[in-house]
Amino acid sequence: MAVGRGGKILMGPLLSVNFVVHLIVLGLAGWSLDKYIDGEQDHPHLGGNTSTSFLLVFALIGGVIGLCSLFAGLLHLQAWKSESLASASSSSFIAWTITALAFGRRYGPTYGGGYGTRYGGNETRSRTPIL
Repeated sequence: MAVGRGGKILMGPLLSVNFVVHLIVLGLAGWSLDKYIDGEQDHPHLGGNTSTSFLLVFALIGGVIGLCSLFAGLLHLQAWKSESLASASSSSFIAWTITALAFGRRYGPTYGGGYGTRYGGNETRSRTPIL
């Protein structure tokens, strides 16, 4: 077996799973943002937290960039050269970074209770539901 051919065999199924995950993220984030814009903050998934809008916007941006990196991965799978590997890996790293930024904005320190109470990262994780 040639060097790197094992990764090429696994790349197709992993790209298809990645495609499904990004479609789910885009669907849920788009639906939630639509509910949030329509003023339905009392929905169980939205919670009314101020960082929810940042999570939804960054999740949409990360999902779109993730789908673009998926297409770069498909082109790399077809070409299988080091030049295409550089573009596919850099775009997937950017998509991963933006997705991590979305959840970092969601789980960062927040203010709750209306009394100036500041919650740290761990307390926020236990108090707020995950999208």
